[in-house]
Amino acid sequence: MSESSPLDQYPTIKVAQVRERYKLSRDPEDENQLMEAIKANKMLPFYRHLCQLFGWQIDQELATRLEAENTEELNKLQQNLADAREAQGEEDVRLAIQNLALFYLRIGDYNESKKQLAELYSHTVALGQKIDVVFCQMRLSYFNNDYLAFKDLLDQAQTLIKEGGDWERKNRLKVYEGLNLCSKRNFLAASNLFISTLSTFTATELMEYEDFVYRTVVLAVLSLSRADFGSKIDRAMEVRAAGNSVNHLLSLYHLDYSGYFDALSEVEQRFKSDLWFSRHLSYLIKELRVKAYNQFLEPYEALQISAMAQAFKVSDDFIEREMRRFIFNRKLNAKIDKVSGTIHTNPPDSRAAKMREALKGGEVLITRLQKLGRILSA
Repeated sequence: MSESSPLDQYPTIKVAQVRERYKLSRDPEDENQLMEAIKANKMLPFYRHLCQLFGWQIDQELATRLEAENTEELNKLQQNLADAREAQGEEDVRLAIQNLALFYLRIGDYNESKKQLAELYSHTVALGQKIDVVFCQMRLSYFNNDYLAFKDLLDQAQTLIKEGGDWERKNRLKVYEGLNLCSKRNFLAASNLFISTLSTFTATELMEYEDFVYRTVVLAVLSLSRADFGSKIDRAMEVRAAGNSVNHLLSLYHLDYSGYFDALSEVEQRFKSDLWFSRHLSYLIKELRVKAYNQFLEPYEALQISAMAQAFKVSDDFIEREMRRFIFNRKLNAKIDKVSGTIHTNPPDSRAAKMREALKGGEVLITRLQKLGRILSA
């Protein structure tokens, strides 16, 4: 197991999550949490940014005090770096630069943090330490909603891991990559990465383990077949240990459709301001509803709208609107008889599907034979 890096401390993703939540809520409790973090970490640049973003009146007394304290600390760090450059070894220089980077990360100075982390990377030789720097740069991008910068950093991290990154850092990278995929609406690919690290998660610099398990189960509901969900999620020790925090999410597997809808309401509330999920949350919730509707309809050739509404504990009108919407969008293979109030399912013709697959295989074989013929006749 690799040692934790000092860089794992900052930036604090929890603070960014509170900021995103406050954008929507304007809740005084969220504001208090932000101010507590600002005062504890002397985050003057971050404070000024929030004052501009939210139209807060700057507390001049607080700003003056933080500026004086930060200036004093910065002078010491710069002097330490100058001394290291003059009389000490390369490792001492690297550590002095790292301390300077940590200072800027802690106070929330985005531009200076980027600059010092780039400088730190150029003075770092050990592969593991280089990966730690890139992880920190990726979190800095997350913290500041800089998704464009993240792409190049992810490519860089993947290259370094291929050069010989240790097992733990490989697993941590899967979490970073999965979160990035969520921000780009690729929830299925993210699910595969999350499930593969469910029992090996150590990326606590991003989130608590319970939060990771919750996200993994949400995505697994969407991505896995019912059989796979049972073996990989419902009976997984990590999920069982999470207890009440994920129980509602297991409702679909246990055919509790009204409980599942309650779980979706919770998911929507939990992620409506999330750094990674909020951008495409409406799409995620829609797909999770479709998953439930398809599972419910699968055993039936026809059933009353009222029976389905009763199972989900919603109104008949709601179910009819949902069915019409998703049938029109070709998410559900069914049709509605308005007169009788009946949903008729149209299960795909398995024989036709097999025939299409056979024809496709034949076309591939013909293409290969044609290529072989050209090679032999050349």
